[in-house]
Amino acid sequence: MKLVSKVILCIAVVALFLVGSTQLDARPKTQDPDGWLLIPCTVEEPDIDGVLDDVWKCVTATRMDSLEAGGIDTTETGELLDGTQIPFADHFTRFRAMWDEDNFYVFIEVVDDSIATPLSDPWNNDNVELFFDGDNSKNPQATGYDANDFQWRWVFEDAANAGPEGNVYAWAVTPEGYNLEIAIPADVIPFDLDGDVEIGFEVSNADNDGGNRERVNHWWTSNGNCWNNPSLFGNAVLLSPDVREVESVMDIHFTDEEPVIDGVMDEDDGWYAEDVGEFSDNEVEGGAARDTILTTSVDKQISFRTMWNDDALYIFVKSYDDIINVDAADPWNDDCIEIFIDGDNSKNPQATGYDANDFQWRWVYDDAAVAGPEGSVCAWLRTDQGWNFELELPADVLPFELVEEHEFGFELSSNDNDEGVRSLVRHWWTSNEFAWNNPSVFGTAVLLGGGTAVKPTPSVAKEFNLSQNYPNPFNPTTRINFSVEQEELVRLSVYNTLGEVVKTLHYDITAPGSYDVEFDGSALPSGLYIYKLESKSGDISKKMILLK
Repeated sequence: MKLVSKVILCIAVVALFLVGSTQLDARPKTQDPDGWLLIPCTVEEPDIDGVLDDVWKCVTATRMDSLEAGGIDTTETGELLDGTQIPFADHFTRFRAMWDEDNFYVFIEVVDDSIATPLSDPWNNDNVELFFDGDNSKNPQATGYDANDFQWRWVFEDAANAGPEGNVYAWAVTPEGYNLEIAIPADVIPFDLDGDVEIGFEVSNADNDGGNRERVNHWWTSNGNCWNNPSLFGNAVLLSPDVREVESVMDIHFTDEEPVIDGVMDEDDGWYAEDVGEFSDNEVEGGAARDTILTTSVDKQISFRTMWNDDALYIFVKSYDDIINVDAADPWNDDCIEIFIDGDNSKNPQATGYDANDFQWRWVYDDAAVAGPEGSVCAWLRTDQGWNFELELPADVLPFELVEEHEFGFELSSNDNDEGVRSLVRHWWTSNEFAWNNPSVFGTAVLLGGGTAVKPTPSVAKEFNLSQNYPNPFNPTTRINFSVEQEELVRLSVYNTLGEVVKTLHYDITAPGSYDVEFDGSALPSGLYIYKLESKSGDISKKMILLK
């Protein structure tokens, strides 16, 4: 239930600016309102080295805020804005997950001031455990594990306790604690690595500081009996590549909805669509000292979502923040959001600086005088966890056209002011502090459509085949027919003459049959293009001409 006691509407010269009092929310466990963990398919295979590759920056970092019952909290606590005390001690965890046809990948980030593995019982040492219920049957404790249920443990730098045989993993010590990166092969994981597969899933992270296991962070449950009770696991689903596919570029999907800009993430606003990714803060500006990374589990982290339609680019930011200050003399030292855009993605170096397509915009919390470009519409809403920020950037404000497949440079940062000065700046893409005059440090974003409709025809396919597109030449749309003889993973992509993928039309496990798909080249220049059908059965390429 959402409670909004007061909303203040302020119209300024530069923006429509909305500030609310406090919204009370349950602490979210997933990016899905029904509690499902949405695990995207990746087109890039990460290096398993414990270092956050760029593709991981486009995968949701999910917080592990459930403390296992019986955990010992010996030091400080965090305080929510409503006064609730949240145990933190020295230990905080979040994880990411993605998949491809070969592996299930997990990346765990741990804040921990002391790493210890002194005990003979591995579960009492600093470790990570993954729990899988391959058919999501949710067996009760009385039944226990069946052949599809597994618990695997990785003890910090202990090769004798390192998950299932065949997995590849890497530990990396960081200034905040440590990372663990894992790849579990398809022949080891207890479910098919396909789109729309539903599984039971849980992650835990144990902390040993003084010779005993003092704390266990979980994603889903606070119950310590996951080792024999799959009914305690959360729910996860492997997203079909046709729904969401991740790579080292922020995917911004088209929406048919027009969200109400009020700081509330409503389901009917489009924010919870499965293809709308949730992005996290991945970098700390300037490599801040460890004691400023996370003073408590509610100080300071952000996540955000983006989507677009023909009229505007939309952004929704959720911030964990235990103290909100806007009392600095300079607005960039206050609690604020900054958005950086390089409209043509030219990535100018610092020596060149910003050109006419490059912009930095700032919104200071509860300050209508510092609220982005003229014409933008925004809303702040204070929550029990910190604050929400919702933004609409109209098409006539943006330094690029809102058309499918357009790529632009993008960065988002959020400042944290706890004691009258800016103590921390979290970024999506870069740790470089010169984004204000150096577009080359921005990440890249691309505008994507709502998914390509691939329609099967009634005929039964007798072979793996790719037909010539019709019409050809075409302007701007054409249709491509292909057929599949057996069920398998099939990819249909369009390439330019440099061999670069300009559009993936289909990538999914595909049943036998004939299929028809439309290709829209309205965002591309005239010229020769190659379209290619690939699977284990072989690959076929054909040429087509876009003539405008």
